[in-house]
Amino acid sequence: KQVAFLETDEEGNYSTEIARDRIYPLEAKHIKYNTKNEEINTSNMDDRKELVYDIELAPIRDVEYLAEINKIYFDFDKSNIRPDAAKELDKLVDLMKNDYPDLVIEIGSHTDKRGSVEYNRKLAERRAQSTYDYLVEHGIAPERIVTYKGYGEMKPDVDCLTCNEQQHQLNRRSVFKVVKME
Repeated sequence: KQVAFLETDEEGNYSTEIARDRIYPLEAKHIKYNTKNEEINTSNMDDRKELVYDIELAPIRDVEYLAEINKIYFDFDKSNIRPDAAKELDKLVDLMKNDYPDLVIEIGSHTDKRGSVEYNRKLAERRAQSTYDYLVEHGIAPERIVTYKGYGEMKPDVDCLTCNEQQHQLNRRSVFKVVKME
C-alpha cells in the first residue's frame, strides 16, 4: 500500500512526516535514472524530530529509454525529414546538447524491399545523409556522429515476402545506436 507520494524540489530535497517503530518501503525514481527500492526503519529512532535519508540514483545508460527516442520514418521513395521525424530528432538534439554533451551515436538508415537492391542502397544512404544533416544543422557536432550508413533493404524490421503498406512503412526508417555515453 502506498503511504505517500513525494516530489523533490529543484535541488533534490524532500520531506514528510512518518511514524516511529515502523518499516517503510521506499521507491525513488526519475525518468533519467534507474529506480531504487529501499526500506527506512524507524524502530530504533531516538527522540530526534528529523531524520536525514539520502538516496543516490544511478543514471540510465540507454539513450532510447532516456529520451524516448523512436526510429524515424520516411515516405515511399523519399529521403526528406517528415514533421513527425523532426519531432523525434529534436528530442535527440535536446538530449545530446543538454543532458549528455559527450554522447556519440551512429545512424543506420533503411528502405522497404520495393525497387532494386542498388537503388534501395542509394536511397538509404540519402536517408542517412538527411538524418545526419538535420542533427548537424541543429547544433550537434559532426564528430559526435561517428557513422551514418545506408543499409538499403538488407536489415528489415518486418521481414515479409508480400508486405502491406504498413509493413513497408516500418522498414523505411533511420535508427540510432549509442556508441559512447559518459
